Amino acid sequence: MFTPDMFTPDQLKQVRAKMEEEHRRDIEALERVARFLPGSPRPVPDPPERPASTPEPSSFAPADSTLGMMERLLWRYPSRTWTIQQLKSEMEKQGYTFKAQQPIASMGVAIKKLSDRGKVTVVMRGSGRVPNVYQWKVVDTRSEEFSLEGEEQP
Repeated sequence: MFTPDMFTPDQLKQVRAKMEEEHRRDIEALERVARFLPGSPRPVPDPPERPASTPEPSSFAPADSTLGMMERLLWRYPSRTWTIQQLKSEMEKQGYTFKAQQPIASMGVAIKKLSDRGKVTVVMRGSGRVPNVYQWKVVDTRSEEFSLEGEEQP
């Protein structure tokens, strides 16, 4: 039970200052966590695009196909991560019209093909309502001396 003579005014100021500081740190921690949640409204700078002078590989699927359009989009932004929904939105923004009745399902098949071909990496495996996150697979161009391939991971 609280009685008025438990704290002096100076002690109350000190307690209040400590609580306010703790509250400020808690809010900062929550803001840091919120930046990593999918769909959070935060300004994210666009990752660098490949220079326009970089020739497109000839092994790509036709540009008018869903697979080909996805492949080009992922290749153009190799450092960006994508969900299927983000790819669909970007493709529509660039004027691509889907021929399938359920484009998300078609895109799921296409991304699986790209993954099987070793062109795309699953950065984060989703579950339930959380989607998988994909990225263009960057080839390790380091010399074997510095490469991690073939070494046992702890």
